[in-house]
Parts: sequence; C-alpha cells; structure tokens
Amino acid sequence: MITKDLIILDLVVEDSSHGMAVPKSRRSKAKGKTRLSIWKKKGEKASRLALNSAKTFFQKEKKDAALALMKEKSNGKEITGSVE
Repeated sequence: MITKDLIILDLVVEDSSHGMAVPKSRRSKAKGKTRLSIWKKKGEKASRLALNSAKTFFQKEKKDAALALMKEKSNGKEITGSVE
C-alpha cells in the first residue's frame, strides 16, 4: 500500500536528485584575455576575407566593364572603317 509518508519521501528524493546549486568557478584574467583575443582575431579574419572578396568582385566587374567598352570601341571602329 502506498502511504502518505512514502509519497512525501519519494518527492523529497526526486527534488534532491538535481543537487544543490553550485556556482561556477571564476575564470582567471589570463583565460579571459586569451578568449577575448581569439574572439577578436576571428572577427578580424572574417572582415579581412569579406573585404578581399569584395575587392576581387569589383576588380572583376571593372575588368569586365573595361573589356566590354574595348569591344564596343573596336566594333565601332570596324563599322566606321568599312563605311569610309
């Protein structure tokens, strides 16, 4: 038979299974500075890669535009040359 005492005891055991709250140990200044510098370096690397890819993209666009302009000029010269 389940008695009132057993139910209360069961609840107490379940609650204590989670354990008491224990504060985390403090991180040292050296570890904190190391983590911060790693975090900053990751950001710098990401920004550098983004900037380089943007530069490459615009250089290609510039080259393509220059080639298109050169082709347009050369086609225009050929047409004017054949008309004359």
